[in-house]
Amino acid sequence: MSVSDPYEEVYTKYMTDPLQESEDTLSCPHCLSELVDRRAGYRGEYKCKNCGYFWRR
Repeated sequence: MSVSDPYEEVYTKYMTDPLQESEDTLSCPHCLSELVDRRAGYRGEYKCKNCGYFWRR
């Protein structure tokens, strides 16, 4: 039986930098366009330049 660290999921979700992803791996979940504007800030906010869809990670 494997025991996982309960804080590992929290760390990867909230403490890792969402801007570490390369530009070509991030796409709009609405229209699948890769033209994404990364807004500054720690919340991981994104806006599609193609369809205007706004989302958070």
